[in-house]
Amino acid sequence: MEPDVLGDGFEVRTLPLGSEASAALVRRRADGAAERGAVLYVHGFADYFFQRHVAEHFAALGYDFYALDLRAYGRSLRPGEVANHVEDLSTHFEELDAAVRVVREEDGHRGLVVVGHSTGGLTTSLWAHERRLDGALDALVLNSPWLDLAEPWVVRTVGTAVVRGVGRLAPKLVLKPGLGPVYGQSIHRDHHGEWEFDTAWKPIEAFPVTAGWLRAVRVG
Repeated sequence: MEPDVLGDGFEVRTLPLGSEASAALVRRRADGAAERGAVLYVHGFADYFFQRHVAEHFAALGYDFYALDLRAYGRSLRPGEVANHVEDLSTHFEELDAAVRVVREEDGHRGLVVVGHSTGGLTTSLWAHERRLDGALDALVLNSPWLDLAEPWVVRTVGTAVVRGVGRLAPKLVLKPGLGPVYGQSIHRDHHGEWEFDTAWKPIEAFPVTAGWLRAVRVG
C-alpha cells in the first residue's frame, strides 16, 4: 500500500489485471481493532471513490474500509484507455476477485460486506450471484442500483434492441458526449455542491456513453 490522494489515513494499492489494465484498491483502517470485519465499496459510472466521510463512518464503527476504482475509472484510468468502457460487465469480476483476495487472504478478514452504487450495484449483483457458492462475500448492500432503465416502454424494448445491435457492431461508438452538467454541478463545491473531486476522473458532464458499454449494462 502507498499513500492515497485522499490524505492522512488513506492508502492505495494497484491491482494488476489482464490485457495491461489495472484497478486501484483504496484502504482506510478502522479506528482501533477491526472487530466488525471489512466493507468494500464499488462506485458507478463516471465515478471513482472520493467520499472520505463514508470511509471514516465505517472506520469509526470498527470496519476496515476498502474502495475499488474499477479498470478505466478514477485512479485506474490509463492514457489511451476509453474511459469507463467495458463491453461485458463480467470483465469487472477480475478486479472484484482480486480485491477480495487482498481483503480476505492478505488482511485476514472473515466478514466482508460489499456496497455497490448505481452501475456498481448492478455489477456487484451479477458478481455476487456468480460467486454465490464461493463464500466471496457475506452481505451485499445496494445504494441506488441501476437494475433497470427508468425510461418509457419503447426505449426499454425497441431502444434496447437497437443498442444491443449497435453495441455489438460498433462498441466504441459514442451515443452521448456526456450526461449533462446538472448533476455534477449540484455536488461539486466549485458550483452548487459541497464535495471536492478530481474532474479529470469524474468530469462535471461525465464521460461519453459508448454503445458497447450501454449494451453491456442492458445485457446485465
